[in-house]
Amino acid sequence: MIEGSALRRAFFMAETFMSLKLVVLLLGSALVVALACGLAFYAFRRLHMLEARIRAPLQRRIDLQAEKLRKVRGATAAHDLFLAGLSHELRTPLSGIQGAVQLLQNSRLNSPQREYTRNRRSSSVRPNAASRMRADSWGCPRRS
Repeated sequence: MIEGSALRRAFFMAETFMSLKLVVLLLGSALVVALACGLAFYAFRRLHMLEARIRAPLQRRIDLQAEKLRKVRGATAAHDLFLAGLSHELRTPLSGIQGAVQLLQNSRLNSPQREYTRNRRSSSVRPNAASRMRADSWGCPRRS
């Protein structure tokens, strides 16, 4: 039979062994968690570096395209301004000529003069003539 103190010592050793087992298990778990965190950090850092390598050329291309767009918009604005001025410079004298032809038509003209003024008048009042002229200068295709 086992004495009381030997029994206590056996229980104490069993408890100590169980405690050590629990400590080893906890340390092993902590080590696994630490390794997982380290791997996650390493993967995150590699992913961040890869993103930076991909993003830099793309950002350069975006910046280049934005610069090209700014230049095209500036050229378009200059083109529109030029065409507006050109249109004004053409319409103003043509309106004066048209008014003079109207005045001539109201005066006494012989037959050939009347025919000339009628031809001039009919050529200036063609429908959509001005819009066709603008479309041609802008490079737009004509509609039938």
